[in-house]
Amino acid sequence: MRLQFLARATIVTLVFAAAGACGGTTAAPAPVCTAGVTQSCLCVGGGTGVQSCKDDGSGFAACDCGAGDTGASDTPVDSDVDASLSDTGGSALPDTEVADSTGDTAADVAMDSGPADAPGDAGSGSTYSEAFTKGVTSTSQCTSWDTWRKSLSETKVYTMITVKGPADPSGKSCTDMGVSGPKADSLCQALRTGVSVSHSCGGDTWQVNLYCGTGTAVGLIVNSPPCGCGTGYAVRPCIGSDNWGGINGATCAAESQTMTVTCE
Repeated sequence: MRLQFLARATIVTLVFAAAGACGGTTAAPAPVCTAGVTQSCLCVGGGTGVQSCKDDGSGFAACDCGAGDTGASDTPVDSDVDASLSDTGGSALPDTEVADSTGDTAADVAMDSGPADAPGDAGSGSTYSEAFTKGVTSTSQCTSWDTWRKSLSETKVYTMITVKGPADPSGKSCTDMGVSGPKADSLCQALRTGVSVSHSCGGDTWQVNLYCGTGTAVGLIVNSPPCGCGTGYAVRPCIGSDNWGGINGATCAAESQTMTVTCE
């Protein structure tokens, strides 16, 4: 009996020893990703970046949002805005922005690829805006005026024209439809080509007037004598004197102000 007990004890001991030897070895964990593979990731503050799978496949490295670009919206830049030419087609388009390699949001990419504007670009409207000084003939303002109005689009159909200044920041606007189309388009095209035209629009009398000044000077008048002095809205930079007009006030010998005309 004693010999049988020892034999059985020996067998049990060997079995447990074998089991312990097997339990001491663990299999290598399966890789989480394939080394070198990249995927997009979210950056702090918004936007997306890129992260790569580690060499051992144990997971992805930290999100790389690019040097100096955290994915925030890029600042709009428009290099062709020229005050004298009043290019507003690009006032909100970042023509010179270059797409960054990483970190750009979808909005950034759209901004980066904005097309270059041309002076007087009428993509979203075209604006003339110049400062006039009391008692001073508007010589440079006349040059800018003629350049701007001739740059208006021949093919665009303008649906609104606005004239404004410090005394009326919202200004007067014409958006009425005429028999042959928007009255604003008739007025803006008359400015472009230098043709006299008059419309009653929104209860106001709008005129594109010629010959009030040197040569074939073109002016835009609302509720005011075209070539006389009064009150109202008059933009006539090429009159050849200091009676260049005014906004919502005197149109002769007016106080210094910035006058703005927009066709859109």
